[in-house]
Amino acid sequence: MMSIAPFLIIAATTAPLRNPFWPVGHAGTQESISDEVRVVIQEPVKEEVVAPEPEPEPEKQDVGPSEDELWKKAQKTLKIGGKMKVGDKFAITINGKIYKEGNFVSVTVDGKRFIWKLAVSDKGKLTLRKVRIRDVAAKQ
Repeated sequence: MMSIAPFLIIAATTAPLRNPFWPVGHAGTQESISDEVRVVIQEPVKEEVVAPEPEPEPEKQDVGPSEDELWKKAQKTLKIGGKMKVGDKFAITINGKIYKEGNFVSVTVDGKRFIWKLAVSDKGKLTLRKVRIRDVAAKQ
């Protein structure tokens, strides 16, 4: 039986050397590899000095009404009809519906839903406590 080792040695000495870090199949530029140290001096990279661009002025955004103004505008849409005493508690008509203490009243104005909690004193004084504002689109 014959060994193939001598054939490999002959093939290795005749084949051109390639960089072992190249991808398989990449031929690249053939160069001889030796023990001699080679130094390649490159020109330093010149950085271009670019003047900074002046920052554009921030766009003036259309500042909408404040939250208090929104609550006031929404509260104006509530049509308070009348109040009546049921037992020892009061009931109040708002926008044609009857509410009693602890009920939530809501109205949609300009795409926002405003929610209040109804409080009625023993003397029948109506107090609306702000609960929250929510975008109607966020609900869907």
